[in-house]
Amino acid sequence: EKKRSIEVGAKLDYLDGNLSLSTAIFRVEKTNARTTDSTGFVTLDGDVRVQGVELGVVGRITPALQVMVGYTFLEGKVIKSNDVGAVGGADAGIRTEGKTLNNTPRNNASLWTAYSFLGNWEAGGGLVYSSRRYVNNFESAEVDGYTRADATLAYKQKTYDVRLNLQNLTDKKYFEVASSGRATPVRGRTAIVTVAYRF
Repeated sequence: EKKRSIEVGAKLDYLDGNLSLSTAIFRVEKTNARTTDSTGFVTLDGDVRVQGVELGVVGRITPALQVMVGYTFLEGKVIKSNDVGAVGGADAGIRTEGKTLNNTPRNNASLWTAYSFLGNWEAGGGLVYSSRRYVNNFESAEVDGYTRADATLAYKQKTYDVRLNLQNLTDKKYFEVASSGRATPVRGRTAIVTVAYRF
């Protein structure tokens, strides 16, 4: 299997660097991808592609408050494939060629804020959104999209940082990965403490 990536992007800074706009368009293509025909014979002659656009805005509202917004549009597609649903299965006779690539949400977005206070402290929080995704390349099963809330609190020094990350604050139930006909549920509300030391 071979992969080829092409990306073109630009970034513009305004207001003495207090507002940054960024964008990129990209295409990632895998050729000689593994495919399986109706008899179970595997060959390396498939072609799958993901292309899309990324947009980002970073703004400093005050010297202590920063806001970051991001959006990504993805188009995942099976360009060439011998894959066909097995006889007797729910996908019997269905070909994947021309279908949407599994685990590829069409829309992703994030909103994050970070606030610095008392000299060495930082607090932040935000939302992460992902639209629905197909579980397989036959487009016969899918998982719902989700919106997740996260937060962070950090104590920063010249040589080290201590950070508490709180993920999935509302303990939302959703699927994190959807591929190969399976969907993996996300962990529930999670707290992670990290220490970074610089020398």
